[in-house]
Amino acid sequence: MTGRGVLVLALLAMPALPARAVEAYALEGLLLLQPEQVLRERVIDGAAAMTDYVRAIGTAADQVISAAPQPQRATSGYIVLAVRPGGRSKVWLDLWPRLPARTEQELTAALGKVPPFAVARGSVVFALSISTWGAAPTTQSQPRPDEWTRALRELGGPAHSEAVVDAVWPAPESTAH
Repeated sequence: MTGRGVLVLALLAMPALPARAVEAYALEGLLLLQPEQVLRERVIDGAAAMTDYVRAIGTAADQVISAAPQPQRATSGYIVLAVRPGGRSKVWLDLWPRLPARTEQELTAALGKVPPFAVARGSVVFALSISTWGAAPTTQSQPRPDEWTRALRELGGPAHSEAVVDAVWPAPESTAH
């Protein structure tokens, strides 16, 4: 048998390669919900710290979504994040179609445990455009978590993202006198 014939037989004897699996979680983009200047002033260790946080959020999201009972429906939208001084963070989901309630609860809890970057003052607000299980990226230009939509109605119209965050996640009252 020629060398070429041996190669063909070897290839035929190989186990079939599995089809490339669809990713459970994919980061499609980052949406800043405040002016870049505000972020520069507030994020203590700069873009590198924010990038590390986004990566850690992605890892946690992938773990939860990958571990969720199958079959999961493909979904896309936003993970909205707010970070405040003192290592405090808040997570909102704006995904369509929605994930099963239990998966959303587990995802929100896991993302809330990721240590955020240091913030000098106020809130830093941004969103991650994501897709799950091969969904097309969202075409929605801005995130609108349910809680934010209700707050916007109560605020009486359009408001910047930090005002909405303050309405739905009030800052703790200062105890200093």
